[in-house]
Amino acid sequence: MDSKRTGAIKHWFEQLLKARLGIDPVDGWSLLYRRHIPIITYIIITGKFKKCEEKSSQEAYTKAYQTLKDQMTDASFLEHLKPDLAATGDNFEVAKFLVVFLNELRISLEMVFEEDYGLTEEENKHIGAVLRYLEDHQNWDPYESWPAVLFQSDDDSVNLQSFVTPKIRRSNYSGIAVSERADIRRSPLSEIVSSPRSRELRIIREKDRMIKTLNERCKLLEFEKDDLESSLRNAKQEIKKLVKSLSQVSDSVKEKEARCQTLSTELDDWRTKATAAEEESNQLQQQLKTAKQELHTIQRQLREAEFDISSKQRAVESWEKNATLEEQWRLKMEREREELLQELEVTRISKTAAEERLLRLTTSDEAEIAELRNIINGLRLDVKEARQERDEALISQDEKLRIKELEIARSTSMITEMKKQLSVAQLSVRSIRSLAVQVRSLCGELENRRTEIQGLRLLFTGIQNGYQALQEENAQDKAMIESLQNNAAISEYQAKALAASLEDQRKKHVEMMMAKQEILNEKQRMLSDAWNQLNNSVELNIYLQEELTRKDVAYHNLEQRLASAEERCSTISQHFSISNSTLDNVSSGALPHEFHPLPEVEDENDLLSSSSVNGDPYMLKVEPQFGRLITTDEREEFNTSVDSERLAELNRRNKSLPPHMRSTYATELTYAAKRFPSERLEDELKNSRDFNPYLQKNSGDTSSLVSPGNLSKTKYVSRSLRSVKKHFNKILQEANTSKTSISSKE
Repeated sequence: MDSKRTGAIKHWFEQLLKARLGIDPVDGWSLLYRRHIPIITYIIITGKFKKCEEKSSQEAYTKAYQTLKDQMTDASFLEHLKPDLAATGDNFEVAKFLVVFLNELRISLEMVFEEDYGLTEEENKHIGAVLRYLEDHQNWDPYESWPAVLFQSDDDSVNLQSFVTPKIRRSNYSGIAVSERADIRRSPLSEIVSSPRSRELRIIREKDRMIKTLNERCKLLEFEKDDLESSLRNAKQEIKKLVKSLSQVSDSVKEKEARCQTLSTELDDWRTKATAAEEESNQLQQQLKTAKQELHTIQRQLREAEFDISSKQRAVESWEKNATLEEQWRLKMEREREELLQELEVTRISKTAAEERLLRLTTSDEAEIAELRNIINGLRLDVKEARQERDEALISQDEKLRIKELEIARSTSMITEMKKQLSVAQLSVRSIRSLAVQVRSLCGELENRRTEIQGLRLLFTGIQNGYQALQEENAQDKAMIESLQNNAAISEYQAKALAASLEDQRKKHVEMMMAKQEILNEKQRMLSDAWNQLNNSVELNIYLQEELTRKDVAYHNLEQRLASAEERCSTISQHFSISNSTLDNVSSGALPHEFHPLPEVEDENDLLSSSSVNGDPYMLKVEPQFGRLITTDEREEFNTSVDSERLAELNRRNKSLPPHMRSTYATELTYAAKRFPSERLEDELKNSRDFNPYLQKNSGDTSSLVSPGNLSKTKYVSRSLRSVKKHFNKILQEANTSKTSISSKE
């Protein structure tokens, strides 16, 4: 490498930047990356002088290489540039970059060579030799290529005067503002730079750049066309999606309408159910009235029974005046009667309370039914309003859809027009490409025909005129493309606005339908709550009706018990009837003198407080030595009358009722079966050892009779003593009649 030649090139660049920007020279080649290389790169890009600075040598040379690659059309210069090695400060690599910069300035910025920057004549010779070598690139050695210029000696250089050409007036470079001074010193390099070959290379460079820009613009137009087509396809897809969403919305509207119809049918069903519930409440009121009537009849029957009891009690009082013991027995019976009356009174009070509760429930049910009717009327109004709102929304939505369809049709017509304009633009671009091919062919002819430069100049003027016409057409094409782009942007904006408006309408419609669905769900929940309340009231009415039927059954059982007690009393009176023969035996002393002494029993309160396993306070504890009272046939009759299912049902009801309302039908039947054995009373009286007659031959009082006071010591419950009392009254009456008949016989 010739150090003088490379030093001349380096010195020229340093003096250029010092004269233009005041940049001081640097020592060595490795420090050029900070300011000199970035400034030269900026000059090649913009054509203007400006101070620049880089901190990294790698970035500086990489940017310089990329700039040369973008600006130069001849790739043979770039093959020998190595930015990585130049960044390390290699003199040869940096010198190659400076040579390429010098060539690029020679072609694009010839005015920088007009001024003399204070270089010596020898340095100008070296730089001129390099410029001439670069200009004569057709005679390069294919093996050594252009970097061989850095190894040539000064002896090979040619005199500058042989390359002097006639001076031609040139216009100053428009990119750089240079102050023209009269005393400026011209550089000897300006004549080399202004050679015809250099000017021809500048023109070819400009043409190549224009062709490159036109190709890039054509590519951009094609890309824009592809983008417009893709946006058009996207717009069509969005329109299809919107139409699909519109169909889905219409389907959802139809589903909601069907749901409204089903809700209306359900409302009619609820209305029918409410009427049925009202009818059931009316029936319950009728049943309540009938129950009241039955209660009145039962109370009348109870009063009649009380009257009968009082009449019989008066008869007992007339009999008990004869003995103080009979008075005690009467008082006990009266207390028992009062207890029975109290129980009946408690039952009547509970029944009246149940009736009042049922009346309150019926009144509350009527109020609830009225509230339900009001709710149903409100729901009807809400359903009507919802239907009206839905119809209005559907009408407005149909109108908006018609408007949007018209807008879509307009946008499609605009898009077709844009497609036509794009096709026209494509045809113009094709014509421009054909013209560019022609320009390239012309450039090739200019290179091959050096001797016909003058004729080519005339042809070149024609080409320039054609190029101006092409520029005008290109400007028109640009305006057309801009208008197409604006129309495409407007159509895209309209499509996006249409999609956004349709999306907003869909969201609003969905929100409105969701709100209506929530209102309908709330109404349905209110209806379900009202129906649950109505069901609860109906269940409560059914429960009260069952309770009333239970009480009626209890009253019926009480009547059956009274009837069975009366039957048992009549049966006992029949079995205790003493015939005349028996009385004769009694008068003759065949029978024992006294009855069998009755065993002592517990207190009455203890008996009443004690209960059986089933909670029945009327279970009896009969001693085995007590006499048999009824026959086997009667016992079988009692046993057969007891139904096991009936007993289980009565036991189940007794568990769920308070003690004063429990039925004693089953325990009385059991007690009756235990109380009346199979042997008759006469056989028992004959076989009894301890039986003593109560009659005395010469005595007319009844003090020696069997005293009713002794019966208080038995294990009979106080409820059973009422029936026994009646039968003993009959026995005593028969005994008195027998006594009078015997005394009359004597």
